[in-house]
Amino acid sequence: PFGGACPPSGGACSPRPVGAPSPPKPPPPGFPFLGGMSEKIATPRRSTPRQLIPAGSVGIAGVQTGVYPITTPGGWQIIGKTPLQLFLSNNNPPSLLQAGNIVKFVPISEEEFLNQKGEKA
Repeated sequence: PFGGACPPSGGACSPRPVGAPSPPKPPPPGFPFLGGMSEKIATPRRSTPRQLIPAGSVGIAGVQTGVYPITTPGGWQIIGKTPLQLFLSNNNPPSLLQAGNIVKFVPISEEEFLNQKGEKA
């Protein structure tokens, strides 16, 4: 059996099998998908996404790494955090990272994290 929220007015709808999971939501603006991660640390997405992932959270899903540019729901496994703002809608371009950039994660102290974020340690 199929179900779905098809409007009675006959507008567009997309039926799916009853009980089927909702299709994944598109990533937030500026979400960088980073390839090249070692398969040794690959991990699946969470079975139940978190309601809010803070901006700057670094996550793994499968063999990709990503950094949440804004606070948003998400299902990636969170492994760290960056103080950098990756998405600023008033900038041109609005995303700090662009296709082809090489990204290297380096450990920093809590003091350096707060300094880079503009907060006092």
